[in-house]
Amino acid sequence: MIKNDSSKLFKKMENFSPNKFLIDLRSSNLSKIAKERCEKLRMSMTCMAPELIPTAFFNGLGEKPGIRAILTEHASDDDELKKDMQARYLVILESYREYARAEMNDG
Repeated sequence: MIKNDSSKLFKKMENFSPNKFLIDLRSSNLSKIAKERCEKLRMSMTCMAPELIPTAFFNGLGEKPGIRAILTEHASDDDELKKDMQARYLVILESYREYARAEMNDG
């Protein structure tokens, strides 16, 4: 029997917070369309199995784009915005790497 311990998984995801990242983008200089797409992504992740969240967040699932596609499309024309989004993205990516390492060590 496979034991599904969601609370343990959520504890590991404490520093990897796609939800907070997407909420923080509300105050960025992204376009209204980009912010709406980020909000749709955030809302779609609220009813998703925790193990699917990283894939959905970074790469998207089905027809819904992930954060990489959204930022690439909407921040590429403005150098200052692009630098801001790259810096934010690197922070969330590093927090995901730490989460993934912890997940592998518990393997």
